Amino acid sequence: MSNTPEKELIKSLVSIKETSKYHDLIIRCGGREWKSHRAIVCPRSKFFEKACDGNFRESMTGEIVLTEDDPDTVDRMVDYLYRLDYEDEPSIQYFESPEGPLLINARVYAIADKYDISTLKTVAVQKTTKFLKMSWDEENFIAAFGLVWNATPIQDRSLRELYLPFILRYSHSLYKNEAFLELLRVNGDLAVDVLVALLGEKQTQGNGLRPCNTSLEAIAN
Repeated sequence: MSNTPEKELIKSLVSIKETSKYHDLIIRCGGREWKSHRAIVCPRSKFFEKACDGNFRESMTGEIVLTEDDPDTVDRMVDYLYRLDYEDEPSIQYFESPEGPLLINARVYAIADKYDISTLKTVAVQKTTKFLKMSWDEENFIAAFGLVWNATPIQDRSLRELYLPFILRYSHSLYKNEAFLELLRVNGDLAVDVLVALLGEKQTQGNGLRPCNTSLEAIAN
């Protein structure tokens, strides 16, 4: 069966990414580099668009150095720009201690927010939702939602609203976890969100209603 036009396009984009043919932009991070294409990267990210179009060193050299980011997460971001998806399994080659999909997707969400790639944030939310419904990994859950509350703006609610019903569902275990309690101690925004969710649950239960609002409960179920 022949490929659809969309699949054929993605196949072509993946090919030029893998071969670096026609590249006119190099993204560097953590000793690694990605030979990329401005026509593909810049329209998808306002950060890269400004870097390449403005009177910056990057626009003249064709190189952008990301000094504060995790190379594996940058790799997933670049991968998404070419094939509209990314792998959320740990990279054995680069991780000293494998991280679970929850933390991987939280990192991708944070970098998508940082570099203004809204559709990548949407994919990260979809992958997170799927994993939360399939499996419970308390250690990675705590690490992931801690990163989300620390690395994204307070008004960015997509992943926060996704995590809250699972905090309520597994509260009997989380409230005995010192790592979870420490996050609440040091992050006021997180503590407030958890408190509001708990109070909302108690109030609806007291009124004979189902706990949490419909959308949050639907996510957790």
